[in-house]
Amino acid sequence: GQSTAVIIFDNLTRDNYYRISRTEYLRKDALILSSEEIIQISELLTAYLENKEYIGVWEMNFKSFPNIGYEWTVHLLESIVVCYIKEYRIITPNYGSNKTERGLYVPCNSKLSTFDEVVLNVMKKNDRKMLTESEMYTMLVLSGVIKNSVPNELKESKLISFKDGIYMIKESV
Repeated sequence: GQSTAVIIFDNLTRDNYYRISRTEYLRKDALILSSEEIIQISELLTAYLENKEYIGVWEMNFKSFPNIGYEWTVHLLESIVVCYIKEYRIITPNYGSNKTERGLYVPCNSKLSTFDEVVLNVMKKNDRKMLTESEMYTMLVLSGVIKNSVPNELKESKLISFKDGIYMIKESV
């Protein structure tokens, strides 16, 4: 989980600052984007999401994004999407200090809103009601849901049970 100091700092900075990297924040009034830049960024997201329900932020090539005077990072993109681009939203794991780096971008009208809903969707599409930890990891990597590891919160999901090393879609779903 996150330390209390990180949570308090994030809450204190949220109203007046954008997070632009792991360690840098920028006053909101200092980040000025033209409507053309916002449209360019939105169009890039649309292109990345073409024929997909979601895309992991790690799959994006920031070299294709417009020069806005700051180095592109997952944090800068998240700040811009949250504040300027209402056609998209970001699904992140609930826990972990690097959850921004594990974000999935979805259209705002997507039925998916939580990380476990994305996983459940992938399990159903692959016709898998039950998976070992290793199988779950492989399926989620190949489906572009995760890059490195299965978030621990999945073991406490309301949609998927985890017992004796096996993930299983809950009966109630």
